[in-house]
Amino acid sequence: MVSVSPADGATNVDTKQELRLRFDQPMNPNVMGINWSSGGFVPDGQPRYEPARNEFVIPVRLVPGQTNETDGTIEFDRFWRVPYHKT
Repeated sequence: MVSVSPADGATNVDTKQELRLRFDQPMNPNVMGINWSSGGFVPDGQPRYEPARNEFVIPVRLVPGQTNETDGTIEFDRFWRVPYHKT
């Protein structure tokens, strides 16, 4: 994973967002999941994969007044996981 948007630590973001997860290589767009450890969101559209950018785009509405965090694991297919380490 080479970038995440909104960026780690971002504050005062609009509750209507597109979570963007970009990679340095093509990914399997068929199955994908994020394990949340706190906060959360409401889906706000169909997730999509943009192959030209190696990027997943997930339209969401964030829960106001909460910090949203994953447990560090983002699943992209049934057979392997990509650990996300904040840098």
